[in-house]
Amino acid sequence: MRISGVDCKLPSNEIDNHEVLDLIRLLSKGLSQNDIRDVISEVQKLLHRTEIITRYWRKPGEKPIDLIRKSYKTNLERNNIPESSINALIYVSVDRGFVEPANASIVAHELGLSSIKTFDISDACMGWCTATEIAQSMFNNGYTGNILIVTSEFPMNQNGSIIPGNFDVSHPDELRWKFPSYTLGESATTTVLSSSGPNWNYDYIYDASRADLCVLPLHSYQGYTDSFFVENNLDLLQFYADGRRLFTAGFKKSLNLLRSFLLKYSYENELILPHSVASTVPKRVMSYLPTSFAGKMYSTFARTGNVATSSIPTSLYFALESNELSRNDHAIGWVASGGLKYSAFDIFL
Repeated sequence: MRISGVDCKLPSNEIDNHEVLDLIRLLSKGLSQNDIRDVISEVQKLLHRTEIITRYWRKPGEKPIDLIRKSYKTNLERNNIPESSINALIYVSVDRGFVEPANASIVAHELGLSSIKTFDISDACMGWCTATEIAQSMFNNGYTGNILIVTSEFPMNQNGSIIPGNFDVSHPDELRWKFPSYTLGESATTTVLSSSGPNWNYDYIYDASRADLCVLPLHSYQGYTDSFFVENNLDLLQFYADGRRLFTAGFKKSLNLLRSFLLKYSYENELILPHSVASTVPKRVMSYLPTSFAGKMYSTFARTGNVATSSIPTSLYFALESNELSRNDHAIGWVASGGLKYSAFDIFL
């Protein structure tokens, strides 16, 4: 399986760290002067530690479907992919407009692909990786034509799951689970997969006992768990992510998974594309890898922030644009996801 084409479209509004701090000041009206000063100081410190510089959010009037449509058309045109070759669409994002029907059905219709196979994958930030593995299984079972994967991460809506709630800090302790929201960006990507080329390898680690560390609850969430949040009433449709505990729970596991994957398949100097977490994490990981991988970790986090399922295809797009990657290259994907899940896998271009 190979990637025949990948494209990314970012919204037009570039947001720097000062604008994030201003939004916290504006919305945290319940804090005293001393507390707001402490909160801003702590957020500044944490943002500096992650090394994020900018992220992109939509301006008023920008719609996710318009960016998806632009990405799709650009992808086909730039890579000479006939639209008639697209026989399936997989929608994989955390963000979506519909629970019923599959968001893929709506997107396919909007792209003029109303008669192809469509389905969604809901797998937190692991969605794009999981979609490629399912696509490979489809190809290996004789599926013909190309498969389109769509990511559409646009969580920064007014009165949505992030704004205003996560920018309205009522106590400094809330930063434990609100801070990850301040690194979120928005991005739409399209990836076209073809059946030609070698099989991709996938290795995983799963730890569902920590599934409560990154959640966005729906109205009926209390009916689906007897283990998590028993004594806590979560705000519905509000994003919670305990960044520190996510790092503590996953760093060693995800590092060991990556190291064993590279060793198992005798990889030596492939470009590694991590999920868009704090830039300091992949930098720290590099000190544990063979010296042949020096300078081989490519992340867009400092520019785009955390774009969830769009992370790997966004990095692929910009790595190709900057000639860090070329057609027919082989790269490694490395993802940590809510759930908790960790993966290392092949990417053939």
